[in-house]
Amino acid sequence: MFAFLGLLGYFIILLIPVILFIIGVVIYIIVRFIIDVVNCLRGKEYVDKSQSSNRQEKGRRYEIYISDKLRQGGFSDVRVTQSSGDFGVDVLCKDKNGFTYAVQCKNYSSAVGVDAVQEAYTAKAYYQCDRAVVITTDHFTQAAVEMASKTGVILIHGDGQLYQFMKRNQ
Repeated sequence: MFAFLGLLGYFIILLIPVILFIIGVVIYIIVRFIIDVVNCLRGKEYVDKSQSSNRQEKGRRYEIYISDKLRQGGFSDVRVTQSSGDFGVDVLCKDKNGFTYAVQCKNYSSAVGVDAVQEAYTAKAYYQCDRAVVITTDHFTQAAVEMASKTGVILIHGDGQLYQFMKRNQ
């Protein structure tokens, strides 16, 4: 009987570090989950550097895609601005009537907010353009739509609306 208790005690002593390790891992996972939820609710995402550079590449490809579409739609003097320090505009162009456009491209999988409208409006003044446009792959928040209606910023979501916008230029 004493030998059994001694053997049981020996196994318990061996299992204590394993149990503590498992508890530590579970606590870490729970804390990381809570931090991610709080950051998501604050509008922040946990992004590592590889994801960030991948997003920048996708954003740059989308800007080039939009500039190509605008050229095909009859816009002239189409140019993609530098990727940083662009003052809120990604593409500059001119329509057939000579009106100049400051275009901000948002390759998002969620709603585009009022910040994009404000940046486009400000960029229009900075680049001395006639019109400001925000183009997205998704949709706009209600606040963005309201801001655009007050500031005259043109909102375009999806290729269908982009096609209609370009058709007016032909």
